Amino acid sequence: MMKIRYIVSSILLMVLAVACEKQKLQEEEGNTVPGTDDSTEVVLERIVLSDTSLVLNEGDIRVLSAKTFPEGGSFTLSWSSSDSNVAVVDGYGMVTALSVGDATVTVSCGDIHASCAVTVMGNIPDFPVETVLVPAGTFIMGTPVSEPARGDDELQHEVTISKDFYIGKYEVTNAEYAEFLNDTGVPGTGQFDTGDYGTQQLVLPDEWGVLYEDGRWIPAEDLENSPVVMVTWYGANEYAEWAGGFLPTEAQWEYA
Repeated sequence: MMKIRYIVSSILLMVLAVACEKQKLQEEEGNTVPGTDDSTEVVLERIVLSDTSLVLNEGDIRVLSAKTFPEGGSFTLSWSSSDSNVAVVDGYGMVTALSVGDATVTVSCGDIHASCAVTVMGNIPDFPVETVLVPAGTFIMGTPVSEPARGDDELQHEVTISKDFYIGKYEVTNAEYAEFLNDTGVPGTGQFDTGDYGTQQLVLPDEWGVLYEDGRWIPAEDLENSPVVMVTWYGANEYAEWAGGFLPTEAQWEYA
């Protein structure tokens, strides 16, 4: 009986010895069991933001999302704003516009980073007309030489609009212009004291535009939503000031 136990014990020792030698050999040769090595580190190569520029109004909130490459890694990202008086950002990429100005929101991990330029505009006042934002930019102003009836003063040249601006989305209608004339107290002659330019003709009554009847200006019948006609430059300028804006420059008009 003692002999049998000894043989069994010897076999177990031999098995253990062989297993240990195999493990030692694997460690010496640098071999690992597939799927059990946790030492491989994913190195971050770049970060991409959902937006590279934002135009916000005061009080607006926008969330930026950041995507890291290569995918599958786990990275700790830090968010910051170059001017916390203009815009702030939290640890999840939520940007809050605080005041008019420009700021740069940056997300980073070590030496890798990505940025978003943030422009904060003032709150849009209530205009009597619907407006749209026209971002700043550069364009070619003028007309090509092949354009029919091209004027000598229409040479093509590069123009840069340095600031964003808002412009009316639609043409001013007869009804809208009649409202302005009545609110301002323009008499039936269509003449009005503009102040800077003296008394000027703003508009001429027209069957396709606005008419003066019973002491009030009214849009032509069934043409309430048609673009107003027979309006002078002075009349357009006075309307723009009444609406709280100004006439676009030639460059702004062509760019828009």
